[in-house]
Amino acid sequence: MPVDPLLYQVPQKLLEGYGLGKYELFNAILKDTATGKIVGHVQQTQVLNKAVGSMFGGTVNTVLDGFSPLSVVSAVQNQQIIGQLRKIQDSLGLLQNLQIGGLALSGANLGVCAVGFAVMLKRLNAISGRIEALGAQVEKVTADRRQDELNMILADVRSALLNVDSLAARRDPVPVALDLQLELDRCASRLSSRLRQVVGQKALEAADLDLMWTIAGAIRLCHEAGDRALFIAEELEVAALRASRQSSELLQLSGELSADVLARRISQSAEDRTASRRAVLPQARLLVGSVQEAVASLAGQESLTRSLLSHGSSGRAYLETVAQEKQEPILFLPEPGSAIAA
Repeated sequence: MPVDPLLYQVPQKLLEGYGLGKYELFNAILKDTATGKIVGHVQQTQVLNKAVGSMFGGTVNTVLDGFSPLSVVSAVQNQQIIGQLRKIQDSLGLLQNLQIGGLALSGANLGVCAVGFAVMLKRLNAISGRIEALGAQVEKVTADRRQDELNMILADVRSALLNVDSLAARRDPVPVALDLQLELDRCASRLSSRLRQVVGQKALEAADLDLMWTIAGAIRLCHEAGDRALFIAEELEVAALRASRQSSELLQLSGELSADVLARRISQSAEDRTASRRAVLPQARLLVGSVQEAVASLAGQESLTRSLLSHGSSGRAYLETVAQEKQEPILFLPEPGSAIAA
């Protein structure tokens, strides 16, 4: 019988040990520096999400949900935002390695995504709006057809999100949850194919880089919604296997992307290629970096999910516990047999 997850406030002795270098944090995975053994996992809550939002002074929703690389570059260069990040790092010892670009792109990404339907729908609406706006910028013969294709995929994602939201109210959510996970994976696969089409185009424009960014955000949204469905259905083993597969797929994609190559291709038709390349290179680096960060996030998610399996914990209870937390920005899940506890 599954039991409630053993989530605690991060122990003080762990924070002290981390400060002394006894422990290392790899995304959500906390390891003993000397032995390399996993001692536990950290899980972000809505408290941290709100702190990140306030750090960007209200602009984070546009950045996070719209996936605009130009907006992210502006955020990275904002000294006020840099100061706010330092305050968060000072108050949360485990988060010293947070980077502004990564936060602006997809949040801290520590553990399993536990956001509700309203947040996911808001992200989808912003992604759809961004694609519509980009359609007017990309002047290609096939642009309209391909935008229609993306709109159809996002419509399928929207339908799946609506049904994921109803899972908790169903008497038997398991068969529906499994069908929804498969549908979301099909959507992610179609989006991945579209992303590779954009990357493989003979000629690239700056708007194409923005489009890649937006499609990548839609893929991650499919991943997160599918995870939620599997956790509600208590299919944690499937969720762990799925995270491993997604991590491998994104790792392959990151190997196909080069910030320097993308910047050079985009600047080929510019009068001043050098100036154009310099202007677009920061955006390209953030795009490639975000894909690499997603790989690390999925690896941490797989490890955390397997820890829940070892504890015999309930996936549904885990999501509820994280969603209900109102005080702590991050929670701690000790590894079975670890000496670190609350």
